[in-house]
Amino acid sequence: MRRQAKLNQVVCTLEGMATLLQRTPGNFAVVIHGDPDCANVLMHGMDHPGAERFFCTQITPDEAIGGRSLSVLRKCLDGLCEELTPEVIFVLGTCLSSLVGDDVESVTQAAAVRHGVRVVDLAGAGMRFVTQAAVVDRFARLMASAGLASQASEAFQVSGAAAPDPRAVNLVGFDPGEEVRDQLARLGVRVNAVLDLGASVAQWQRLAGARWNLVLDEALFAGFLSDCAERGVAPLEVAYPVGASATDAFFATVLEAVCPGVDDDAVLAGPRAAAHQAVALGIEFTRGVRLGFNLGSKKDLNPRTLAREGLAEVSVFEELGFELVLLLQGDDHPERLAAVREILGGLGCEAPLAVFSDTVFFADLCVDQGVGLTYASDHLRELIVPTDVGFLENGALRPGYSGVTQNVRRIVASLAQAGVGS
Repeated sequence: MRRQAKLNQVVCTLEGMATLLQRTPGNFAVVIHGDPDCANVLMHGMDHPGAERFFCTQITPDEAIGGRSLSVLRKCLDGLCEELTPEVIFVLGTCLSSLVGDDVESVTQAAAVRHGVRVVDLAGAGMRFVTQAAVVDRFARLMASAGLASQASEAFQVSGAAAPDPRAVNLVGFDPGEEVRDQLARLGVRVNAVLDLGASVAQWQRLAGARWNLVLDEALFAGFLSDCAERGVAPLEVAYPVGASATDAFFATVLEAVCPGVDDDAVLAGPRAAAHQAVALGIEFTRGVRLGFNLGSKKDLNPRTLAREGLAEVSVFEELGFELVLLLQGDDHPERLAAVREILGGLGCEAPLAVFSDTVFFADLCVDQGVGLTYASDHLRELIVPTDVGFLENGALRPGYSGVTQNVRRIVASLAQAGVGS
């Protein structure tokens, strides 16, 4: 499975879709059609709201063996439609429902007709693991159709939508922060919708109002972008605006496509100069330090951390003069490593690669590789504490020009705490 995913963790389809739906605000319900343990894929508690919209058919062994599992699903859907008023109900199949061959689609279609509620069978859940990228793309395609008239289709649709605004953009899979959004507005670029993790159904329904879908990696949203392009919303791949050089590249790409010829100096000259000055100062502390950039240890279904196979933030450390080594979790099978090196080469990354099979070996690998600072998934932090290696949590870097100064300070502080650097 790791060889299939190459650089990132695989995920159960049920777990992936349930996780993303749980994070999405909106008037909908989700039915997990399986045994009671299948509902344990949900995160419970105050830090993970949304589980109250989930229901489980809790199929018993006798119901599965006796061919009565679909009748349980039918009763569940009838009860939901009679007691609640969701705009849509998503039905997630499981390993058990696939194993017994349940025709879930026939039940969902009948329930939709019976109650006048949109019921969507998310076919394919259970019985297999897929890449996180596949789940993210499928979820985006699903949300693109949210709230529309189709009773069972997951296809993107626009009903009576006005022509897209040529200077409007959707930020798909990432949020560059308030500063960047404000600067775009001052340059004449309207942000139509921010479709990051946790975006509401209402935000997704705004999709057709923009001419451009800005993404960090077109390959991550291949199906979604193709659907949108057919309806006049064009894809535009941009750099994640974190670090001075990547932020430069982000604005250059957006302005060239959306409003060519616009002079950006009045808005960006000051912040840009301050950001590059911060990098110049930071290099005095960071140049030549070996940085371990962790890949393959995180399963968060976050398009930002999945973009460019997890390398979207590498440029931050490259411009600070770090000596980069990639710390890849998983097996070291020659077939996999050959595929990984080919992928990295295609992305222009020639950094050396070091592999650890399990998290318990992470700290030793960092020491063996002479790493002074590691940029890694947060659950690896406690393993680094006994060493003299600095730790910076993946996702801690701030976007935009003002974020550059914050990032440099945080990186230098992490080095100083570990006793590394000038």
